[in-house]
Amino acid sequence: MASLSARTFICIAIACMVLFAPASEALQCPDVIKSLLPCAGYLTGNGAGRAPVPCCAGVNALNQAASAPADRRNACACIKSYASGVSNLNFQRVASLPGACGVHLPFVPTPSTDCSRVA
Repeated sequence: MASLSARTFICIAIACMVLFAPASEALQCPDVIKSLLPCAGYLTGNGAGRAPVPCCAGVNALNQAASAPADRRNACACIKSYASGVSNLNFQRVASLPGACGVHLPFVPTPSTDCSRVA
C-alpha cells in the first residue's frame, strides 16, 4: 500500500507538470501513474536527497506527452486524485520535483491546484 500511496503522489506531481507540456494523444490516468512510479520513494521522503534519474525521466516524458491543454488538465486531475489517498507524501518534495527534474511550471503542484484552470 505504501508504494500505491507514493504512486498517487507522484501522479499528482507529474500531472501538474504535464499540464504545461505538449501532448500527442489523449493522456489517461494509468499513463500518468506509470510515468511517476519511479518517483514514489522520493516523494514519500524515503528516497535519497535528490530526485532519482528514472523519476526525472518519467517526469520529463509525462511533460512532453501532455502538450495539449486537455491532456494537462487530465494529468493534473489524475495526480490530485491519486495523491489524495497518500498520507505520507512529502509536499515540499512534490512542490520542488518539477524544478529538480528541469521542468519549468508556472504553478506549484499541490492538492489545492485547480486543474480546470490549467492551460
